[in-house]
Amino acid sequence: MHTPLPIGIPLSHVIRGRVEPFGEVWLPRAGSGQLGHLGVEVAEYFQPELVLEPGDVVVDVGANVGAFAMYAARKVKNLRFVCVEPIPALYDALAHNFETDPALATAQRDLWQVGLTRHGDAGEVEFTYFAHLPCDSTRHMDEKRQRFEQFFAAKGAAVRATLSSLGAPGRVAGRGVERIVSSLPKGALGRKLSDWATGATRVRCPLMTLDDLIAKSEVDEVGLLKIDVEGAELDVLEGISEGTWKRVRQIVLEGHDVGGRLDRIREMLSARGYDVSVRAPEIVSERGIESFLLFARRVPS
Repeated sequence: MHTPLPIGIPLSHVIRGRVEPFGEVWLPRAGSGQLGHLGVEVAEYFQPELVLEPGDVVVDVGANVGAFAMYAARKVKNLRFVCVEPIPALYDALAHNFETDPALATAQRDLWQVGLTRHGDAGEVEFTYFAHLPCDSTRHMDEKRQRFEQFFAAKGAAVRATLSSLGAPGRVAGRGVERIVSSLPKGALGRKLSDWATGATRVRCPLMTLDDLIAKSEVDEVGLLKIDVEGAELDVLEGISEGTWKRVRQIVLEGHDVGGRLDRIREMLSARGYDVSVRAPEIVSERGIESFLLFARRVPS
């Protein structure tokens, strides 16, 4: 078992907060507002395509505070979890939740405070941790800034539509409000304000490949590989060798379709014998971003 942070981790970064349907869980101090919705978001992963059985190994890449593991452990007994979370504050909460959550306390677990990457890219790299938006923490800051801009553009358009319904004066006001809202995260000043509002902090995190993770965790078969890594989806997948692919039964992946990424992932998995389906999560219409949920299951030969 690999758990670098033992029981007795300092509580300076984490607090107890309520997250339905789990009850009281450990969360980073400043991010409890966003994380309070995690239970609803992870429920979307559990569609009919995803089948877990007692004794399965679940590799959770981008484990955050452990909400996916909590949900899975309540649905299926006797799972083993291999969880990866590079951000220190999120890892602290994850480790505490494995000790205190009723469904996780007795589960087998290997917890890794690392990021996953492609072959030839090992070492250490800078991540950006958003203290007020911890679910958005990322290694790929340029892409994250684009998504922040898309989010504000969608919000501005929504306000304009609401005001326009009030008649001619509303249409004029709506155009002005849309311009102001959509410009908020742009430019040098907008980026500084965005970093301040989100609590952006740079942290150095070690990297390894998924091949190394599977080997060091002594996993023979992966029942489910779950990936939610804020722009690093291909980095993770390109750290899997052909021998390891054959040991992964199914995958659920939350990603963002930037630069044809979805097509590349779909082709990569189909070429390795997976049946792939894709759907849009509920947050797509709400946030105005190109998110997708991908489910892949190995077709029996």
